[in-house]
Amino acid sequence: MITLPDARRLSSTLATTDLHSSLDQATTLAAHLSRARPTTLVVDSGDFFEGTHYLATRGRIEQRILTEFYDVIAPGNHGWSHYTSPGLRV
Repeated sequence: MITLPDARRLSSTLATTDLHSSLDQATTLAAHLSRARPTTLVVDSGDFFEGTHYLATRGRIEQRILTEFYDVIAPGNHGWSHYTSPGLRV
């Protein structure tokens, strides 16, 4: 089940793609997404996992960001196992 903001208030869409665990600015990203969510549909189009910082995080930070700040996610070809883990549904 996907929970979306009230559709009558949506004024824009914000999309990310191919972040590949490059989360040097994870705090900045989370703050930006949090501010945008009330009026924005936040979407990731895949490959959020397996990249620069993946060995350090093993997907934990990435999964938290996706579940807390994104409305819609699509799996990519990297990190497939994370997209089917408990709490994260595509």
